[in-house]
Amino acid sequence: MEKLSKAKWAEICNTFAILDVDGSGLLTARELCGMMRVFGYDNSEEDVQRMIDAVDTDGSGKMDCAKFCAALYWTLKPEESKHSEESDGSTEEQSSSSNESCSSHE
Repeated sequence: MEKLSKAKWAEICNTFAILDVDGSGLLTARELCGMMRVFGYDNSEEDVQRMIDAVDTDGSGKMDCAKFCAALYWTLKPEESKHSEESDGSTEEQSSSSNESCSSHE
């Protein structure tokens, strides 16, 4: 598995902070659905909730920054996930510490 650069992780965390409209540190299906509509997707809140549920390991029904980063990591194009010289530590380590990283970008 290839790593994402620190810059890409920062970009993902900044995106999370923008989408987190209420500042709770958790994305709801409604917040994600609103973002998806901006980009031309017409998913129902129920569809988006199923997407959240696919990465929801704690049963909260919401997506925290770590889950958001993990979900996006798997959808990035291979050229976007190539190892960068500024990257250190594994993707798993980056994902597990992404809550800390995300909170520093809010």
